[in-house]
Amino acid sequence: MRGGTGGLHVERYRRWLLAGQSAAECVQARTAAPLHPALRRDDRAQAQDRRVVYLDGYAGEGRYENGDPGSAEIAMRVASYYRTRGLRLACYFVEQQPKSFERLQQVLRGYTGRGVDARAHRGEVDEVLDDVVRRAAGVPLFLFLDPCGLCLPRERLVDVLARQRRDRRPATEVLMNFSMMAVRRLGGHVRSPKGNERSLERFDAVCGGPWWRKYFADADDQEDAAEAVAAEYARRLHQLTGMFVQSVPVAKAPHWKAVYHLVFATRSPYGLWVFGDAAARARAEWWKTLELQAEQTDPNALFSTVSVLRPAPETVEKAAVPVMAANLERLGATNGIRAERVLAQSSWLESRQDYIERLAIVSGQSCETLLHAIPQLGQEHWPFLADRPDFSVDAPCRLCVARRTGSYSHFSRVSVWSSRFHDQVCLRHKIWTGRSAENYMQQVDVTDLPDVIQAQRRHYRLLRRHGHVVLSACFEHCSDLWDTVVRRGYRPSDRRRRLDTLGTSHPEIWDPRRYIAVYPEVVAAPRSTPPLTGGSSHAPRTADTSASGPSSSVSCHRNGSFAGAASRGSSRNWETPLYASRTP
Repeated sequence: MRGGTGGLHVERYRRWLLAGQSAAECVQARTAAPLHPALRRDDRAQAQDRRVVYLDGYAGEGRYENGDPGSAEIAMRVASYYRTRGLRLACYFVEQQPKSFERLQQVLRGYTGRGVDARAHRGEVDEVLDDVVRRAAGVPLFLFLDPCGLCLPRERLVDVLARQRRDRRPATEVLMNFSMMAVRRLGGHVRSPKGNERSLERFDAVCGGPWWRKYFADADDQEDAAEAVAAEYARRLHQLTGMFVQSVPVAKAPHWKAVYHLVFATRSPYGLWVFGDAAARARAEWWKTLELQAEQTDPNALFSTVSVLRPAPETVEKAAVPVMAANLERLGATNGIRAERVLAQSSWLESRQDYIERLAIVSGQSCETLLHAIPQLGQEHWPFLADRPDFSVDAPCRLCVARRTGSYSHFSRVSVWSSRFHDQVCLRHKIWTGRSAENYMQQVDVTDLPDVIQAQRRHYRLLRRHGHVVLSACFEHCSDLWDTVVRRGYRPSDRRRRLDTLGTSHPEIWDPRRYIAVYPEVVAAPRSTPPLTGGSSHAPRTADTSASGPSSSVSCHRNGSFAGAASRGSSRNWETPLYASRTP
């Protein structure tokens, strides 16, 4: 059983080496990690009922003997993680060997008890493939085929990819192991008078015909013939399915023959990019694994052989940059863009499309859908919103970014349009994103303050009832009023409770917690507080004055001193400072 999908770190690769796992397996696991359907943003967007189907056709035991997770357990860990975030990953595992299947079931029981949707079948993957495809109707499907020998017959694979799942959406993707050791072994049978015809016929079915035999019959170099067969297999799979197909050789050490090719098939250009990026990162981990293995073999060596064989970054860059430039020039020629403009640094290249069409390409949505969802796109002076002066570009909720992109590394590159008056709390994740939260590091979790969350809900109800023009003025007025109240020394008791919950007592003026603590009062104030006029009208009046202070269900104190008094014009109790002036 080889390493499967999922995010694996360098420390895990080290444990694999200690347990006797090969560097090639590390490359496979690392390459497969970002391709898991639950991790891919575009797959999540296509999922009906928040569900994705995953099939591991050669699951093995699910867990290595040293306790490290195999492909099946890694998939179930991912499923368990995303289950708490509303995405259900339906996992199907197939294993033929009785002992491996029994151990696989033990691993499954530990996760199904936690609510993970996982099922195991003992037998061949061909027996359950049609059933899994039917269960994946309307949702993304990811097939992971990692046999120790030969894979599924090509006609069977093409039937699924080109007939049963021929549409671009919902997504269908395949990552499989094309064994080069099997190709070389069977290639030897072609030229041998004692070749096993039954084995050759079985590989004929895998390749979709005996076409591969001529490569070995006429070749002087068996290794060149094997690589040619792998390349032709990928080309024919692309031709028959219409999918992007990429094949990457994986070897145990530099200058060694490839153990297998990782073959990835997708209809999404973004998926192809993810695979290329994952393969490049996996190669870096492959070199690290080899260097660690060399250090363990000869710990007293001044430097390892691997460090000498590994190409320097300067050498790689020198070889790669001309190829990248040629690709960009070809891309520019295809789209009618000058070569020097393509190679120049620019946030947007010259294009015949306007910004709505470019946004449609990036987002994968039609222009009509974008204009319906964001009418301001059709304005002449976009991105300035003449009809909503309260709107500005702000930092989004950090958990919303992670949920939509599948990563916590995109905060600095994502922004949203939001109202500086009305969008204070992300109700989905209970995160303060409003006043003074200028970036994701300043966002505060308000889960333990239900009155703040309820205030945002009430805020939205008022906004729907009265409109943004009226409510923006009200919110600005009440915010200034309560800011003046606090700066003049009055402290609502609920404010003190909220600050204690937030872990502070004297927040700075730039601290969002300063505004969180009085947000419920700001929202409640318009209900019973009359408009105040005059330069000092924002201050609450004491019991001997004639004007009423801000209506609130809380008590106020100043500098820790209290005295019972009532504010005229209001049925709610206030406490005035002991040293406040009073009329005798």
